[in-house]
Amino acid sequence: MDCFAVRNSFESFNDNTLSGRARDELQRHLRTCESCSSEFYETLQFYDLLSEIRSARVSIVDCQREEGVAILRVSGDLDDNGVDSFRTALYHCRKNGYIKFVVDVTEVRFISYMGVGVLAERLFALKGLGGDLRLVGLNLYTERLLRMVGLSELIGGFEDEEDATEDWLGEDESNSAGFNSA
Repeated sequence: MDCFAVRNSFESFNDNTLSGRARDELQRHLRTCESCSSEFYETLQFYDLLSEIRSARVSIVDCQREEGVAILRVSGDLDDNGVDSFRTALYHCRKNGYIKFVVDVTEVRFISYMGVGVLAERLFALKGLGGDLRLVGLNLYTERLLRMVGLSELIGGFEDEEDATEDWLGEDESNSAGFNSA
């Protein structure tokens, strides 16, 4: 196999579609040609990175419930691929009676406009029920994005979960105290 044929077979090798004979010839050439070998390993690293980006999904690391508040810790990308998982997690918590949510996005690398749309949609639905949605752990990009679309004042960026729930706990106590005395 010459260098041109070897370079043209990198994708087939990565996709595992090379025949056994062609695979053997490729490996034999890579052992003797430093230039092709170097390019081959760089290409494989690129394919790995591309695969990682394509497979990135949002994952709900934890959903903890404290004093009437659902706390979701999210990781990954809240993009076109990840919003369904996020929406489903919010739905299940809502189905269990929670209307106040703290979403920790410290481990979220990226939020797309579709992700922002889901946040806005859930925020307004929860507010209509007397609930709320608050974000913790915003990165600089996410903070700017929310400010640009006008959601930063509504969702807010809190330092930590305790900071995000502090006034809710006070509200719950004052509401229940008022209810009991009536």
